[in-house]
Amino acid sequence: MTRFCQQNYIHLVSQQQQHFPIDHKSYKSHDNLLLCGSCHLITSLNEDILKLRISKEYDAPIDSGASKLNSDPILYKVKNAARALAQSKNPLPDERAIQYREILKDFYQVEELDEEQIREAAKIDPKNENPNYHGHGEKVVEQVMANGELLEFQMRWRQHFLETMKPKFLPELWSATHNPNKDKYF
Repeated sequence: MTRFCQQNYIHLVSQQQQHFPIDHKSYKSHDNLLLCGSCHLITSLNEDILKLRISKEYDAPIDSGASKLNSDPILYKVKNAARALAQSKNPLPDERAIQYREILKDFYQVEELDEEQIREAAKIDPKNENPNYHGHGEKVVEQVMANGELLEFQMRWRQHFLETMKPKFLPELWSATHNPNKDKYF
């Protein structure tokens, strides 16, 4: 009987590795292991525990409460008004259409509004990147890199996997100390 298996990245890949130098992203297949469904679940739970420890060690909350994107309420209002004018299947009541046109006129600072401005306003993206946002993974990797501990950090995740899962069948060349770029950053 064949057991269902799925690929599992040791989670440093998803949380931190995206912020690694490019040459440390190129060998992430080393951290890609095939696990059965129940082992995948257990690994994820164990990695969450390590992630919480790392969060405290590096003062990098997993959810800082800050948003990656900022929303501009004025742009939302402009976009919604333009969409209502441009996409309305049924004619809007005159009072409502006038109200929406005034919102757009104020935004464009014009006396008269043309159809192109309405189409343009309907495509506005009211969200923009928050320049003050630093996610958990980014914050951790910045500190790890500043301390010159990238290899040790990667080994820590792999060692944690070995200690918590005690795998019996690993690829022959798999190693917790794997480093294809020896002495480049360390």
